[in-house]
Amino acid sequence: MFERVARRVLEDHGVTSYAVSISFVKDSEITGLNRERLNRVGPTDVIAFDLSEPGLPLDRVGDVYISKDTAMANSARFKVRPEEELLRLVVHGVLHVLGYRDDEPEEALKMKRAEAGILKEFQLFADCDE
Repeated sequence: MFERVARRVLEDHGVTSYAVSISFVKDSEITGLNRERLNRVGPTDVIAFDLSEPGLPLDRVGDVYISKDTAMANSARFKVRPEEELLRLVVHGVLHVLGYRDDEPEEALKMKRAEAGILKEFQLFADCDE
């Protein structure tokens, strides 16, 4: 399911050739990434890196790291199934790889709208296995 969702996000944005990894990690690992790569303190739910460079044979290259610990805590806090929260974080992370930002209100709204469109479609399939 997660791979299918990530592919849909990329393809919906016109990206046909890509290498995007999605890693589910513990809070301890994402805390280290947050500190080392972003100079931020503590865990977070998702961190994504666009590793694309001119001259690469792919449209997009990126890494997405999702904290399963934080996702599980968020699912309880937001009263959603863990699968739904993980699905949301996959979409959110891939959107970051595509260049979406959420550090300014206007940009965050664009990202939230893009996220909602994909999630609306895939929530119908959240109970299905690949």
